[in-house]
Amino acid sequence: MLVAAIVSIVIGLIKEGFPDGLVDGVSIAMALVIITVVSSINNLISERKLAKLVLLNNVKRPVMVIRERNDMLIEIWELVVGDIYHVKAGSEIPAESLYLHGGRMLIDESALTGESAYVDKLPATFDN
Repeated sequence: MLVAAIVSIVIGLIKEGFPDGLVDGVSIAMALVIITVVSSINNLISERKLAKLVLLNNVKRPVMVIRERNDMLIEIWELVVGDIYHVKAGSEIPAESLYLHGGRMLIDESALTGESAYVDKLPATFDN
């Protein structure tokens, strides 16, 4: 676009003279500056929001699990298939989980589904 602005200024000066020939080229240059400034501000805002999300993602979230018949304290991101973890009020539970033992729970699944209503959960039953 900068080349287009320069070419427009040169052609305008040749065809229309000094003051009138600058209008189109200067308009293109001003549009280029406005687009560049707005895009830069938008990118800066996006990068700051992403940085905040990365910081939130790096927060330590320890959970107590039973792995290979041993109690272990690990980060929630280290959970693997087969881990049995202890849930307390306020715990974050991965989406792919099976509720094995306990009473009735009300779960907030709004982060996954967008639904604001709590979901009633009961322990799984295994019938042979």
